[in-house]
Amino acid sequence: MADMSWTGHWTSVSIVDNFISPCNFTLSIDFNTAGVNAARHHLAFSRIKHVVEEVLHESVLISLDNPMISYLKKHTMSKVIPLHTDPLEVVIAATLWKKFIKITEDEIEIVRVSISSDQSDGMISHLEEPDLIDNEGELNSDPFASVKQAIWWNRSDMGVSDWVEIDEENVNKKTIHLDTTEWPEYLQWDFITISDDDVIGNPVKVSDNVIPIKKGKWKPEVIPGDKS
Repeated sequence: MADMSWTGHWTSVSIVDNFISPCNFTLSIDFNTAGVNAARHHLAFSRIKHVVEEVLHESVLISLDNPMISYLKKHTMSKVIPLHTDPLEVVIAATLWKKFIKITEDEIEIVRVSISSDQSDGMISHLEEPDLIDNEGELNSDPFASVKQAIWWNRSDMGVSDWVEIDEENVNKKTIHLDTTEWPEYLQWDFITISDDDVIGNPVKVSDNVIPIKKGKWKPEVIPGDKS
């Protein structure tokens, strides 16, 4: 049972094999908050909302194994987001759920993720477990584990555009490019400067760019109003 729910929308281009098609997505999450710090709850939720409505919007969703990634990364300015396999709705839901777990850092407990698109004939895919098993293995098996790096859905930064570059002359030579984009300041945990203890009664420091007015040093000038 979840206490809250939220629905977001974004538009992406989906690539499956050589088929390229625009697609409008709707994603809903059912979740509970954890802990007692309301400010951290709000920031955690704001991160999820930012990923769905800003990071995913106008992106290209594609399988990590699709050879078109290299061309798109080298010859276009598109925001390419690779997935464990082809960008089917249930794969997107499972991948985002794992990313949400990382970026919210236990401040939000996600109970269910639901997703639909304008290509799914009105059907909604509901997912109640973040792990998805396909023919190639489990989603939670990290394809970058062999180089001791975590792929984007297993990291807490804002990046979602990791990709693998294969040498054209030596197919066995691969270079992994990690997108470790940092969160904007207002979505970083340090942005929350007032803790619950401060609210209860501890003094809160005034920032250096605020000049306090000393008693007896300021004499406001009273300007007469219109007497007509």
